[in-house]
Amino acid sequence: MAQRDKSGVWLFFKENVNTPELADCTICTKQMRRAQPGASRKMFQTSSMWGHLKANHPAEYKVADEARQESSKKRKRQQEEANKIQEIYVIRPQQETLEQNSERQLKYPSDHKFQKEGENLIGYWLCDALKPYTTVENEMFVRMIAHFNKRFTVPSAK
Repeated sequence: MAQRDKSGVWLFFKENVNTPELADCTICTKQMRRAQPGASRKMFQTSSMWGHLKANHPAEYKVADEARQESSKKRKRQQEEANKIQEIYVIRPQQETLEQNSERQLKYPSDHKFQKEGENLIGYWLCDALKPYTTVENEMFVRMIAHFNKRFTVPSAK
């Protein structure tokens, strides 16, 4: 993972040499707390520095904010480029053959596991919902089942 660019706020602050939890404003020399004493560097933040710039140095805040936006745009461009490269090198599944495609179009044989399971489920549903067996011959019911699985043959009520 690439290292992040420094925040635009660092154009107007420098890290305090003696106390890394503090940052010194290079404009007015005010010290701003970045973290609690003894905190790990991962816990350091720049929000107080941003607030100081915005409240006390609006012109410099604008410059820092523009740098932040430019950095954000740069990261976005880099991520888009990385995504494009990844798309090029993604291994795609092999296109199916005509034989495989035609097999997918065939109806299940009557002894096929999915055909039998589907027939049983329809039977259980008819009983549970108190529907007449002729429901399976309803055109909309047949279309609905075909939508879910084109290979399944709806059993006849006869």
